[in-house]
Order: sequence, then C-alpha cells, then structure tokens
Amino acid sequence: MDLKQTKHNIVDRPFSKESHQINLSTFTFLFSQFVQYSHERVDNPEAFAERLSRSGQAIGVRLYEYTCFRAEKTPKRECKVQDILLFIKKEIWKMIFGRPAEGLVKLPDDQPQHYYFLEANQFENQFTTALYANGLKCAPFVSGIIKGVLDSANFPAVVMAATITHNDQDSSMDKKVGYFIKFDPSVLQRDEKI
Repeated sequence: MDLKQTKHNIVDRPFSKESHQINLSTFTFLFSQFVQYSHERVDNPEAFAERLSRSGQAIGVRLYEYTCFRAEKTPKRECKVQDILLFIKKEIWKMIFGRPAEGLVKLPDDQPQHYYFLEANQFENQFTTALYANGLKCAPFVSGIIKGVLDSANFPAVVMAATITHNDQDSSMDKKVGYFIKFDPSVLQRDEKI
C-alpha cells in the first residue's frame, strides 16, 4: 500500500480560521526594541510621541484593510461615525488586545464631534517604563493605530492620548488612558446626511 503524503501549501489554508496570537515574551521583546529605537532618535517627548503615533498610524491603516479583507461575507464599509467607533471598539481592539475596549464615551452635546475610548489595562505600557514626565509611555502608539483606522475608513480625525485620573470611594487613584477623538466637521456633516 503506497501512502502518499500530501504537502499543504500555506496559500491553500483558510485565511480566517487560524489563530493570530504570538507569544507574550516575543511581543514584549519586539515592542521594547521598537520603543528603544524610536526613543534614541528623538530629542524631546513631543517628537517621541509623534514618532510612535506615525508608526501606529501605518499599522492602523493595514489593520483596517486586513480586517475588511478577512471578513467572511462581503466586506461592509462603515458610513456612520457611531458604526466606525463600534467597529474599532469591538473588532480592532479585540484583534490587538484580545478583548473589546473598556469604554466608548461621547462628550456632551456642546462638542458633538468629540468621543473617547477609556482603557485601564494598557497592554503596551505594561512592560515599558515612563520615558518622560507625562507618564503616557507608549499610549501615542495606540492613538496612532486608531487614527490610521479612521483615516483608512475615510473618517478624518485628530486622535490624542491622555491620562485620566479618577478618585474612587476608597480614596485611591485610578489611572486610565483616554484616547480622545475629534472628528473633522465634514465627517459630521456627512453623518447627518445619511
């Protein structure tokens, strides 16, 4: 009996059925090397944050394209602000961090184009030290990813990261990172027409 072994080509495997997780120590090493490389090539905190944000933006564009390409049905293009923010909260965040974002908040009605994501457990900050006094560490990298996704989906916006401190009932300080999103006015005008 001749048993013929068939070789499976990587191209023949289903695209969306594989696990896309990497080892935590591998990610930690690569990300810390990236942060050190970026930090060595700048002179001040603003330039460091800008460099991280630009790198994250390039990744965000590719993440959006990859997520749309990976969709099992025909890809759906988000047209409303609320839909793209929920897409980021559920799909993109889950792809990056393995879980949906903790919170999505719309600021009061006097600032209709302002939203922000809240995140307490910052994965990218877990293994890095605060390089500058602002304590944001690598949060601009994630804000760049958000901006890249929004730009790729044709929702121009300014995205910034900021530390938010809450006092809880136990009088301990609870620090979270907020990713503030200010959409371009043209996005809101388009959103009202739809």
